[in-house]
Amino acid sequence: MTALLALVATIMPAQAAPVPTTPSAPTPPAGSAPAYLHGFQQPQQLCPGGQLVGKVSDAIVDPTVAVAGGRGECTLADMKAANPGTTFYAYMNLGAMSERSSENGAFQRTCADPKSDGRQFGVRPGNSRVATNSMGLATYPGWNYSTISNLSNAYADVCATAAAKLLEAPSLPGRVTKAGPAKFDGVFFDDVAMTAGHGQDMDYVGKWGPWADDNAYARRATAVIDSVNRQLDNRLKRDVPLAVNLGIYPEKPSNVARANELARTGAVDFAMREFSTQDRNGSPLSNAYLQKSADVNRQLTAAGMPILHHDYAVSKRAVGTSGYDQGKTINGGAQCLKAGNGAVSRAADIRRERDYRMLLGQTLLTRDSGARGVKSVIPQVENCQDQIARNTGLAEKVTDRSVNPNAAGVRDLREAVNNGVYGTGARSTSNQVLVRKLSNNRYVLVNPTNTHRSVALNGKSWGVPGRSAALAG
Repeated sequence: MTALLALVATIMPAQAAPVPTTPSAPTPPAGSAPAYLHGFQQPQQLCPGGQLVGKVSDAIVDPTVAVAGGRGECTLADMKAANPGTTFYAYMNLGAMSERSSENGAFQRTCADPKSDGRQFGVRPGNSRVATNSMGLATYPGWNYSTISNLSNAYADVCATAAAKLLEAPSLPGRVTKAGPAKFDGVFFDDVAMTAGHGQDMDYVGKWGPWADDNAYARRATAVIDSVNRQLDNRLKRDVPLAVNLGIYPEKPSNVARANELARTGAVDFAMREFSTQDRNGSPLSNAYLQKSADVNRQLTAAGMPILHHDYAVSKRAVGTSGYDQGKTINGGAQCLKAGNGAVSRAADIRRERDYRMLLGQTLLTRDSGARGVKSVIPQVENCQDQIARNTGLAEKVTDRSVNPNAAGVRDLREAVNNGVYGTGARSTSNQVLVRKLSNNRYVLVNPTNTHRSVALNGKSWGVPGRSAALAG
């Protein structure tokens, strides 16, 4: 496997032909972690002087950073020069198509354009409960610019061609470092789901599109990923890093079975799972869900597909300091926080750090010797911060990191996750805090409640903030 070499075991994809020679992968910086830098400008945190320089092992970024010099920012060439140990993945969407932008050249997020060459891959649902656009083609509810693809063999070929074109194209030269043009290392496909999804699962709305059921949809998604992986390796004559954003309901056995089939193809270097401990506005997921999700992660890593836990950091909004108490849902309709609101901004920072600790602690709590491939992504904000030109006067710049990975209470958990520490003892509960002994002879303490709690361990008392985690011993 080309990506995550310092983090997880190598998984080579199955090939119909001999595997092309794999060039040496970047050596990740010590103590670094993956990052999903959502939006158009958040990757600027990896520019020279940026707050995440040298702290990211694998960066998932918008492909337009390769040509962003026209907007005055640093380019992919600058980012790679400043982060020589980072593997850069270009974001693309597999499950849905969107319009191309001519100014981006080869660096497109879509496999095809639904208004031109991609129309043939669109889906006429034949079911009134499925969202459609003005062309009568199925879309994701609330995202009518995302036209769902039929996941046909021809679509797989088009995706492989688009991805290969992107990976082979040189970026603009560095604007800051004056580095020569650079290329992406791999590709990250969004919306690789085990159901037709986004609330339109056939289990809920009935049959639609060309698939017999959700199982058939999932098998087509797997077939497309497997085909694209093989084609990229053979076209580029190297083992191309390929990762996915995996959509799965852990409570559905059929979903889990299909995800295991995807894992066994060997096509995926790692699968990111969004909303690992909370939803996009910070609403906590239930303990029962977390346990089911952990069981699924064990299966998928055992089948050869490393998993990345991912939660978005909560946005900074005008909700008052108490609005950022642990476990509270942040009002996504509230105004983005303006500069000068220091108390609210700090309350949001504390909430973000504790949420990250919860994510890291949950990873350690549920990881055993057979699931060391479960890692955690450095959380980033999904909205407010990731706006291109509309963030004037906001509390944080788009280039500011959302969470300090070296904050007190964060760093030791993050390093334990990145260094392959795993659980060796049975889970127990003390004062409603979940406790497990780890392979480094320490203990992880995960507090799923919203209030600060203390745990007596080996003759000493250990405090854990609400919806957070800590290491003890």
